Amino acid sequence: MQIRVGNSGFETIPVLGPVRVVGSRRGRWSWRLKTGCERAEILSDADVQVSLVQSQTSQFSVLGQVPRPGAYALARPDMRLMEGLALAAEFRRR
Repeated sequence: MQIRVGNSGFETIPVLGPVRVVGSRRGRWSWRLKTGCERAEILSDADVQVSLVQSQTSQFSVLGQVPRPGAYALARPDMRLMEGLALAAEFRRR
């Protein structure tokens, strides 16, 4: 089964319900699916393997009067606006 993960970081898997995907290692994901199948009494002692088929990085752009305008990678789904602006600005301590 292939699952496309959206921006929320959670995906609903039939019978198991919503599962957090973003920020988890593949080994942890495999364990979650395995234990979920066992708890739901779908499969006992399931052999679950997770692999990344395709990765797409989200980006944002900073334009205007900043030292480094341009496109930047969104580091995580809950990244704040000020963090993004800080990437495009030069802060110097005086």
